[in-house]
Amino acid sequence: MQQKQKIIGIVLLVIVLGWGIFTLANKGRESTDDAAIEAHVIPVSSRISGYISKLNIKDNQAIKKGDVLVEIDPLDYQLRLDAQRALVASADVLAKNASINAKRQQAIGEAAGSRREIDNAIANEQSAIAVLNNAKSQLAIAEKDFADTKITAPDDGVITMRTAEAGAYITPGKELFSIVTPPRWVVANFKEVQITRMRSGQKVDIHIDAYPDLKLKGVVDSIMNGTGGRFSAFPPENATGNFVKIVQRVPVKILFHTPPEGSEVLGAGLSVIATVYVDEEKPSAEEPAKK
Repeated sequence: MQQKQKIIGIVLLVIVLGWGIFTLANKGRESTDDAAIEAHVIPVSSRISGYISKLNIKDNQAIKKGDVLVEIDPLDYQLRLDAQRALVASADVLAKNASINAKRQQAIGEAAGSRREIDNAIANEQSAIAVLNNAKSQLAIAEKDFADTKITAPDDGVITMRTAEAGAYITPGKELFSIVTPPRWVVANFKEVQITRMRSGQKVDIHIDAYPDLKLKGVVDSIMNGTGGRFSAFPPENATGNFVKIVQRVPVKILFHTPPEGSEVLGAGLSVIATVYVDEEKPSAEEPAKK
């Protein structure tokens, strides 16, 4: 019996010592595994309708700003552009003739013609100018539509979620693919009781589940002015009388000091474990990675 009590006592002592060591080791730190890598994702769609004549991209392809990604069959838009240019040329001739006639009538005066003829000449000139201006506006639209037959990259990045296929008919506003831009950061959802001493500028250890051997450093950029639940699609309503207190999560934005430049793919949504050194009251002297 005494031996059994000794064993129980030793086990309890080990548990207490282990808890004490764990507490000391994590003193001044707040950690969460409810975190993920985030990035800017740009949905790309067409401004015009038509058939895709050339598709210059592949899945997960790296692209540069200004690259021509998709080309829409330009024939219809080229014909409209040519027709509108002809209309502008014709309207320009009519406007010039109307202007010459109006000046002639005004120069001659009422001695050689009636006041009505002068007024008509002036009205014809104004009408011809209005027709010319309208034709020029339609030409500008035709030129823009023709330019939109080539869809270019708005920024550097990587092609993701591609649905566009060569030969397919597309309509304005339909998403063709998305571009994930290079900047990366971490959004970590800490319990509300963990942010008491959390401040911008504090150092962060970042561990990515996909790359367990990769040790990265970061810095707290900002703390969201509200909980994640408050800004969800269906925020909780506590005025119904069925209130149950639940510890809320507060999103914290963390920037990388120096993102890895190796073969690691820091895709948006990858799981992260973030540990913030909350004892560090002053901002870190190191510069975070650019946003």
